[in-house]
Amino acid sequence: ACAAGTVHCIFAQCLAMTTTTSWKTTIGSACVVVLLATGSVAEALDSTAAEPLAIRLAGDDRAFIRQSAGAGIFEVEASKLAAQKAQSPEVRKFAQMLVRQHTAVNAQLKTLAEDKSYTLPLQMPGAKRSTLASLSQSSGAAFDAAYLRQVGIKDHKSDIKHFETAARSAKDPDLKTWAGKTLPSLKEH
Repeated sequence: ACAAGTVHCIFAQCLAMTTTTSWKTTIGSACVVVLLATGSVAEALDSTAAEPLAIRLAGDDRAFIRQSAGAGIFEVEASKLAAQKAQSPEVRKFAQMLVRQHTAVNAQLKTLAEDKSYTLPLQMPGAKRSTLASLSQSSGAAFDAAYLRQVGIKDHKSDIKHFETAARSAKDPDLKTWAGKTLPSLKEH
């Protein structure tokens, strides 16, 4: 059994179409020439060259990128909301700082993902949308407390945990480096 489209399979199919030894030699030679001319041999020898880079990313690396993008979108949107809605000037200032920092981190992640031919999600995950909707229903001191609890503590702890794991264990060296370089700014706030 051969994998459809592989050089060996195509060559075997060419040879199977002939019945005599002299024709097999002639057809076999012709198949090799055709395969070389079309680049199929080169593709078969370096089959990873035809794979999109995103496929080459390990599953855990893709999951980290997807999770980071979703969390980043959520934190920017929730912080924009807090910058407008927070009662406390300190909470508004904190939210503005998070908008700046997470917008920059999101842009870096977008560039990294593009370099890896990986398409980032354009929206935050459904659970984060629900959390944002719930947060937007709060006001005053209750809003400030809910925002700080959700974004300032819970989400940041989760982000730090994910970034520590990626900085230690990511298979892609660029992703591993980026996670390690981003981690200190996450721990800062």
